Amino acid sequence: RNRKIILPPISVFESKKRFSQNGRFKMNFHSVPAGANDSNEKSSKSSFEQQNSKTSWSTVVLDGLGRRGLKPSRIKMRPKVRETVLDIDPLAIPEDVTPLAVLVNTRSGAGARTGQELLKKLRGLLNPLQVADLGSEDPFDFLRRFSKITKLRVLCCGGDGTVGWVLNAIDKVSWENGPPALAVLPLGTGNDLARTLGWGPGYEGTGDLDKLLDKVRDAREVMVDRWSVEMVPLKAKGKGAKSVPMGNYMGIGVDGQVFQFL
Repeated sequence: RNRKIILPPISVFESKKRFSQNGRFKMNFHSVPAGANDSNEKSSKSSFEQQNSKTSWSTVVLDGLGRRGLKPSRIKMRPKVRETVLDIDPLAIPEDVTPLAVLVNTRSGAGARTGQELLKKLRGLLNPLQVADLGSEDPFDFLRRFSKITKLRVLCCGGDGTVGWVLNAIDKVSWENGPPALAVLPLGTGNDLARTLGWGPGYEGTGDLDKLLDKVRDAREVMVDRWSVEMVPLKAKGKGAKSVPMGNYMGIGVDGQVFQFL
């Protein structure tokens, strides 16, 4: 049923591989008596001790770097992880297919349960590679895979803040055929933009997703105004100013909580 919006698996390929150092590290210090020296330790050298192979952690022992009677003992950090970078071949997509790029904020709204369940359902209905979890993936990194596709639509599942986040990412992508149209599946608290565009007040997890995906595919496109708001600290004499894009409204973090009492 969703063939005309599913990204064909044959169009996805591995473009390159990269290594990344993920995670934070922590260094612990222990005191060393004045004049104490261990003949077995050599300054400016590091020794590596691999822990149990069942874990993904390494222990790095750093020697000879202490000052004022303090000496670093051990530092834990994640090893380098090989990441696969995916890309999409637009020539492998049939002409009658309009792929849908879906971004789900599993942390939007009253709780993460609805977002997590929605993510699972959408990945079952579509190609899992065309559905991103914004709880763990950056929208820009996800969307730029689709930058060469001629016909593309984006479905943002989240609140007004998530929509603004995704729109900002769309602005940063270099689209070969112009930016794609965006639909909203509301998961937030206010969902003002979704109401204005006719997508409803909020998704409760009981709707027919197949019908929703049909609506996204067939929906007409409308233009939405966006502004750029420049914020300047009052006591900084013009320093620290920054420009923030704005959609249908701009909040400072408390508007969603206030809405719950209206």
